[in-house]
Amino acid sequence: MIDTYCAATRAAGAAKASTVGEDLAATRAQAKATRALSSLPDAPPGIEVFATSADESAAVLEQFPAGDQVADIGLDPRFAAVAKKAAGDAGYREFISWTIQTCKLAPSGG
Repeated sequence: MIDTYCAATRAAGAAKASTVGEDLAATRAQAKATRALSSLPDAPPGIEVFATSADESAAVLEQFPAGDQVADIGLDPRFAAVAKKAAGDAGYREFISWTIQTCKLAPSGG
């Protein structure tokens, strides 16, 4: 289950360099894999906030043509609003930290 989540997270990250349609599919898959983690006995906090944030990002993506490049729409302020809302939750921040550690993700930009 964790491997599925980590793979979905990597795919969602990679899809940011692709089309809206591919990013939308990857974001939905990540939300589904995230919610599956809630059945773990030692599930990290913030799962539902993270999954809801993914759902809200998907709702924004749905407003654009599937063939558009994510890079061309990524500065839409609705994405920033979704991120800001989620980032205000301590459980969300813990979940991001857990994800980076568990999935062995390198921080971007370096």
